Amino acid sequence: MAIMFSDSMAFFSSYNLMSRKSDLHVYAHRDFQITLDHFRNNFGTDLSYQIVFHPFKADMPYQIFNDKHMTVDTLPLRHSVPVVGFIFREKLKPLNIRKDVIGLYNLGSGISEGSKKDMTTLHRMTVSFQTAT
Repeated sequence: MAIMFSDSMAFFSSYNLMSRKSDLHVYAHRDFQITLDHFRNNFGTDLSYQIVFHPFKADMPYQIFNDKHMTVDTLPLRHSVPVVGFIFREKLKPLNIRKDVIGLYNLGSGISEGSKKDMTTLHRMTVSFQTAT
C-alpha cells in the first residue's frame, strides 16, 4: 500500500502542476478510497481538476470500460493484497471489402453489397485466399 500511496500522490500532484482541466477517472479497489481521501484532505484542496473514483471488487472480474472500439476488464490476481490486472480488448471492425475485387476473384456469390451478417465467414474466406496465394 505504501508504493500505491506514494505513486498516486505524485501522479495526482503532477496533473495539478500541469493544470489539467478534464476530470480524472480512477478505477481501483474500493480500499483505495482511503488513499484518495488522505490526498484530498492533505494536498488536494485546490486541484485544477476533479478526481472521479470508480471502486470495484478485486475478487471478481469487472468491466470498467466499453465503447465502440474497445473494452477494458479487470482480472483478479493471486497476491497478498487485493490486486487486479487489466485486459484491453479491441473490438473487431467490419471488413472493408472492395466490391471490384469480390467479382474479380469470385469470392462472394452469396454476398450482397450491404450484407454484414456473416463477416466471420467472409473473413475466413479472405484469410484462406491470402494464404493460398
